[in-house]
Amino acid sequence: TLMAVNNETGMIQPILAAYDLVKDYNKAHGTNILFHTDAVQAFGKMNLRSVPFDLITISGHKFHAPKGVGAMYVKSGLKVPALITGGGQENGYRSGTENTQGISGLGLATELAYDNLAEKQLHIINLNNRLREGLMSELDDIIVNGTIDMGVDVSDYGKRFPSVLNVSFLGARGEVILHTLEQDEIFVSTGSACSSHKNSDSHVLAAMGLGHKEIEGAIRFSISEFNTLEEMDEVAAKVSVAVKRFRRLGSFR
Repeated sequence: TLMAVNNETGMIQPILAAYDLVKDYNKAHGTNILFHTDAVQAFGKMNLRSVPFDLITISGHKFHAPKGVGAMYVKSGLKVPALITGGGQENGYRSGTENTQGISGLGLATELAYDNLAEKQLHIINLNNRLREGLMSELDDIIVNGTIDMGVDVSDYGKRFPSVLNVSFLGARGEVILHTLEQDEIFVSTGSACSSHKNSDSHVLAAMGLGHKEIEGAIRFSISEFNTLEEMDEVAAKVSVAVKRFRRLGSFR
């Protein structure tokens, strides 16, 4: 299993190369290891039609479908054990009453997400650049966690997907910035949503070589096709005011 796009930094992972390694190993050793990618951060924003993987999982809330609904792609001819046995719904993989409204919403959201995809990707790239440049023009001692170079294709390993911008503000605490921005109805995070209540440092940023101070000052901005350049300017301005204020105070706890 390997993520397609890291949910904290937006870095595109080498899923094509990893898939080839697994299949080469299977061929050499007579095994049948399956390859699964967690495409939650990529689906709806990246073209995954040509990927040859065995299993792909997605979640609707990442591309404006209803919360609480997701999907798993299973390669044709592949049989995997049932998650829940019983009535045989979902082709026998997950028995139980189906969430018809959620399924319908997921289907429609998928259609809408992939309509004019290239145009939407370019728009999000422009938004990401605008926010990053706005922050860097106003503030010193900030670090973009991941590369500045962005990519939108599954083959763009080592580039950053534009829907995420993770920045460390040295001399300030991300949690304090987060709560300050909430007052202006600007919502960011200090890590992935699934680990937001943990008190430990981000294992993702730690694995990238960041120290405690860099991790403590990290903020993740999530960018949507529905955002505007004016909103990026507003966010950059509000963040800059907050960071400068906390740096002047010299105490963030």
